[in-house]
Amino acid sequence: MIRKKIKHLEIILKVSERCNINCTYCYVFNLGNDIAINSKPIISHQNIKHLKHFFERATREYEIESLQVDFHGGEPLMMGKERFKAACKELMSGDYQNSRLSLACQTNAILIDDEWIDIFSKYDVSVGISIDGPKHINDKHRIDRKGRGTYDDTVAGLKKLQAAWEEGKIADEPGILCVANPSVKGADIYRHFVDVLGCKKFDFLIPDESHDTCEDPHSLAEFYCSALDELFNDADKDIYVRYFHTHIHSMLASNFNPVMGMSKSTNDTIAYTVSSEGELYIDDTLRATNDNIFTSIGNIKDLTLSESINSWQMQKYMQVNNQTPEPCSECIWKNICGGGRHIQRYSKEDDFNRNSVYCPSIRKIMSRTASHLISSGIPEEKILTNLGVHN
Repeated sequence: MIRKKIKHLEIILKVSERCNINCTYCYVFNLGNDIAINSKPIISHQNIKHLKHFFERATREYEIESLQVDFHGGEPLMMGKERFKAACKELMSGDYQNSRLSLACQTNAILIDDEWIDIFSKYDVSVGISIDGPKHINDKHRIDRKGRGTYDDTVAGLKKLQAAWEEGKIADEPGILCVANPSVKGADIYRHFVDVLGCKKFDFLIPDESHDTCEDPHSLAEFYCSALDELFNDADKDIYVRYFHTHIHSMLASNFNPVMGMSKSTNDTIAYTVSSEGELYIDDTLRATNDNIFTSIGNIKDLTLSESINSWQMQKYMQVNNQTPEPCSECIWKNICGGGRHIQRYSKEDDFNRNSVYCPSIRKIMSRTASHLISSGIPEEKILTNLGVHN
């Protein structure tokens, strides 16, 4: 029997449904959805086993190139070191045919110490840090339960990780995830990450806003464009900003580099969210919509991958992913943008049938990217061809 092929299967695993800080923009706790707070605070080891068995069933059903588990929260390190180690060991013990398994963790870094470094090293866990820029910017939104800023504690954890990477204790350079803030200059955030924090790998996340919640769809353009200018003007060409480099690659090569949440047609790359209770959901950011699409598909102890793919939630998700919104039909960026991330397309009135609420900003960002490429010597004709404008 020939198995169908899937390039990548990723699970955002909610190992902790609680957090030690209280970010104002958090889509898990502060945007009106109560799934997390009604779930068990920490995932059980039994549900870790259930996930391993889910992967084993999946790799017997499908030929899957790579598997990934993202330890997520809340704050994932709140599950504790012993439980974290046991989870890594359990997941790594699975029989996944020839599929590669990788482990990752997204953390605010406040709890990181030398013992955590040793755990990341032993189980080859790649680590991402959440921080939004300099202290005076980060501490407006990334605050603790008493309203105090978290910058200093996060940077202390980041520095420990960077030192461990430089010493060869961990394999991957720690990266940064930053939520874009339209009230500040992206160039300033870029320079802080590079010059002050010494980071060469980071990403700027578009805020999880829908047509029902976004107040100014034009506001992000200046943030992103100023950061993009810094990237192209930077003498250090080893700096990688995922949002920008994804689109740069798409403009330079006709075989697009699909990234979940940023590119159209990523159906061979599948991602789910699994709660501490073992419930399987689609794209985690969609919990902020409170739409029925973010209801449980089922529990991983019972589900097969094919059943989850054939669920109405996933079928609707993929349908939205593959359909270009009508306002995008004549847009030259449609093959890169695809109408925007699902959360940005959502409204209570029209469901997911609109284009991104941030469309005005995204168009400006794409245009600025193409302009930089042309200025650096890339023929305009090549870019247009790779965009699908010219056959």
